[in-house]
This record gives sequence, structure tokens and C-alpha cells, in this order.
Amino acid sequence: NPKFSQSTYYVRVGSTIYPQLSGTSTYDYTVTSSKSSIAKRLTYSTYGFEGKKSGTVTLTATVDGKKITCKLIVSKPVIKNDIVVVVKGKTSKITVTGHSKTTKVSYKSSNTKIATVSSKGKITAKKVGSTIIKVTVDGQTINCYVNVGTKTTVAVIKRAQSALGCTYSQPKRMQKKYYDCSSLTWRCYKPSGYYMGNKTYAPTAAGQAYYFTKKKKVIATKAISESKLQPGDLLYFAKGNNGRYKNIYHTAIYIGNGMIIHADGKKVSYGTYGPLYKSRTVVIARPTK
Repeated sequence: NPKFSQSTYYVRVGSTIYPQLSGTSTYDYTVTSSKSSIAKRLTYSTYGFEGKKSGTVTLTATVDGKKITCKLIVSKPVIKNDIVVVVKGKTSKITVTGHSKTTKVSYKSSNTKIATVSSKGKITAKKVGSTIIKVTVDGQTINCYVNVGTKTTVAVIKRAQSALGCTYSQPKRMQKKYYDCSSLTWRCYKPSGYYMGNKTYAPTAAGQAYYFTKKKKVIATKAISESKLQPGDLLYFAKGNNGRYKNIYHTAIYIGNGMIIHADGKKVSYGTYGPLYKSRTVVIARPTK
């Protein structure tokens, strides 16, 4: 009594799936798709498929003389904003698009002390820090990175996000749409009243780190666990011997969940606070301390 193990399968656009059978011991069968433009069979498999575009197809096979069918739904669920920055005590909403709408969307926070999430995707920020909310839909799980900060630090990060894609330039670092690493941090903090020792011009990364050291706003002089970092912390990195304070050459804004935002030498972009930057960390400052 052959049949597909499930009446309906789900696969993401660009991913592959191998619908399984039950009630038979044979492997001698071929599965066909009612529309190959939506789900196309793999060239090296008689029953594996790749999702090509969103839609629904019928999969058909004849096994042990019996014709069997099932549905395959191809979807491309995405989170409208998968990096969420929210003020402690406030709420935000996760918006999922591109899913089939035939399955329930579920949400789960990896750290409910930082933020909780309702069955409808409403995030409530509980405590400063970071967590990941796993969004499950159409048999797929997508991560939403939630970072909870103070009113000031959330504003800082949002200013930095608004600069994403802007061109890196040292000569034009104080001009609109141009940044270098230290002018980005200064220009994001300045509207909140943090000048880093200069109200009119952004100090270098080394100059900023020296200022924070003097003002006792440094929380560490080497890399520390991400659990001890907060959204809005400023990271300062050293390399070689440039004659500046602690040989600092670069700075970045910590967002949370191991992510940073910085002017990377080409443009303002997201980055990862990984092993290389951790090995070069010589100052971590918390301007709001």
C-alpha cells in the first residue's frame, strides 16, 4: 500500500527536498512535478526536487502499480527586518512575508529574560542585551536577531543603520553620505549629547579611546564575552605600531548577537565580531556609562 509519507511537503526557493514513501520496499520509482517552473526534479535523482519559485505543485509517482500523489508547496519566507533594535520596555513586531499562509507561523525567544515574543510575533523588550527569536513557518526556521538597548543606544544604532551603504572616505569623513570608522561612531553619538571630547569634529578612533579611558567609561581592555556587551558599546581595535594610543586603527559599534556596524574601508556595513577583531580588541567603551 504505497503512499507518500506526508500529504503536503514544503520547501524553500533554492532548497531541495526528497519526498519519502511509506508502505513499500521498492526504490524503483520516479516522481514527477506538475509544474517544473515551480519545483524541478534534480538531474541526479528520480525523486528529489529543487524549489524554483513560489507556488504549489502536485507530485505524482506510480509505485507497485499504484498511482500516488502529494502536494509540494514552494515558498520563500523572509523577515522584513531580521535585525531588530528596540528600547527596553518597548515593543516591536516581527513581519513575515513570502510564506505560503497555509501553515501557522510560530515564534520562540532563546532568552526570555531579554525579550519575549507572543504567538503573533509581538516582541516585548525586557532587559538590555540580545536574544534570537526563531521564526518557524512552512517547515523552515528563520532567525530574527533582537537587540535591546536604552533609548540613547537604540537611537545611536538606528542612526548607524541609516548610514548603511554610504561611502567610506577619510578626506570627506565629515560630509553628508561619507564616513570613516571614527566619524561614524562620533556622528551617531553626537545628536544624543556625547561628543567624545570634541563638539565640532570627530576625533580619531585612538583619540576617542583615550578620551573614554580618561573619563572612566571603559568597561574592558580586551575582548569579553558577548553576554557582557550591550548594544551601543564601542569597540576599538589595534594593529601594528602606528604611534597612536594603544596602536588603535579602527572602531565599530556593537549591535548585539555578535554583530557590529562600522565603516569597513569601502562603505558602512554590518560585520561580525569574530576571532580576528576579538584578538585586536584593546578598548571597549560604554559612552552612556
